[in-house]
Amino acid sequence: MAKPCPPSADSVSVIDSCPMNSSEWNQRALLKNCSTYPQTCFKPLEYHCLLNPYGNESLEVCAPNTWLAEDFCPSYNIKQQRILEQFDCTSLISDCPRSQYFSRSILNYTGCLKEIHGSTSGPEFSPTNGIPTWLHPTIMLCIILIILSILSIIHIRRKRIDQANQVCSSDD
Repeated sequence: MAKPCPPSADSVSVIDSCPMNSSEWNQRALLKNCSTYPQTCFKPLEYHCLLNPYGNESLEVCAPNTWLAEDFCPSYNIKQQRILEQFDCTSLISDCPRSQYFSRSILNYTGCLKEIHGSTSGPEFSPTNGIPTWLHPTIMLCIILIILSILSIIHIRRKRIDQANQVCSSDD
């Protein structure tokens, strides 16, 4: 996961849509002029256009080029001041990144950019606070197991109390 980069949060702009080809991308990058922001992060700041974590806004941001996992489209999280692997795109888009990639190459994965233009409803755009989507079922399973364990303990204790009461009743 990328380290936080405070100057990147200062560079965020909400826009209507991200550039869809390299000439538009380069034009927007020139206008954004990332070299004017403090270069105090672990890598130089570069132009990016990404979703916010909720998937309801397109953001232009100057952020360090970030190594991302395959099968995930990125987002930029202002609070965490970094680019995140936001949502698993394997079942959503046909050209989902199938190998690790750098965030600046997002233009090669137009499916992630089309999500920026397309619908922003559905579970794939729910805020995760940095928790990968694949981890949600695991968390739910753990919660269910904890609840079952608690219920089992309650059941065993009640059974013991009932047995103790029966022993006391038979002694009388």
